[in-house]
Amino acid sequence: SSDLLEAPGTDRYIVLVLTLTLLVGLIQLAFGLMRLGALVNFVSDSVIVGFTTGAAVLIAASQLNNLIGTSAATGGNLATVLSTFPARILETNPFAATVGISTLFFGLAAKRWIPKVPYILVAMIGGTLLSVLIEWALSGSGGAGIKTIGTVDSALPPLSLPALDLASWSTLASSAFAIAVLGLTEAVSIARSIALRSGQVIDGDREFIAQGLSNISGAFASGYASSGSFTRSGLNYESGAQTAKASIFSSLCVLLISLLISPVLSYLPVSCIAGILMLVAWGLVDLKQIRSRAQASRDEAWIVGATLVATLIANLEFAIYVGILLSLGLYLNRTVKQIGRAHV
Repeated sequence: SSDLLEAPGTDRYIVLVLTLTLLVGLIQLAFGLMRLGALVNFVSDSVIVGFTTGAAVLIAASQLNNLIGTSAATGGNLATVLSTFPARILETNPFAATVGISTLFFGLAAKRWIPKVPYILVAMIGGTLLSVLIEWALSGSGGAGIKTIGTVDSALPPLSLPALDLASWSTLASSAFAIAVLGLTEAVSIARSIALRSGQVIDGDREFIAQGLSNISGAFASGYASSGSFTRSGLNYESGAQTAKASIFSSLCVLLISLLISPVLSYLPVSCIAGILMLVAWGLVDLKQIRSRAQASRDEAWIVGATLVATLIANLEFAIYVGILLSLGLYLNRTVKQIGRAHV
């Protein structure tokens, strides 16, 4: 709601955004210290399976336009994305589409024949080199017009100071609470979806504390309220990450890239990135889990389907809320049945 209080881009607006980030972090940290992380256990695995599958489909669909080299917007739900795609097919850049599809091929081939090598890295390098080769071959005729990510700013974000007065905090309190709850719910849902595949155990309290500390520190480093990302989490998992050290290593790599080799990234094609994200999306679809839930019981199958549909027709946030309500309903239904059998 900070954009309703001040004009976007003004100094006061930026201060309010930083203050909102700080408040979100403090609320999340308080939730973790109060040990409220156990509440996430009420969200059933069937919800997570449906949510993961729907998110994977959305990730892939959102990259269709980028894959064929058009500049159409890629956001929105599945219906919005698919409705705009047919009209853009005639605008396809064949060279960009070649790079995007080749990126998919490079990644799938590497995953099959050289599994010890990160296949996403192979796909990225292969797609980028192919793009450079095509542009070089057509340089005499004006180039291939393959869109790249362009220049990457190598400057580090400056330190910042949010507002510390009570008036600003009370104005932003309700918004901060809503964002904090949504951020935690989404982050833990993403974490559980990955854990369902990796076999890891999620500690909700530690996740809450980590999210809180992240946003608190972000408020003093020109950051805004953040949460987990399904795309980045999926990419991390598909790249072979197993512990939190992967995130630290990734952050250091981003820092070095930003400072030292950001000019090289300007050659990275957008269609290549689209191909990589599609590889990530396919890796998130767990057909074995879907069959298992469908065969377990009719209730589990309905929950998977309902969460999947909610993810596709609305957005990830709405799907999470639907999943929570379905999980609560299933939990109460099972509890009532158990009580009834006990009395009998």
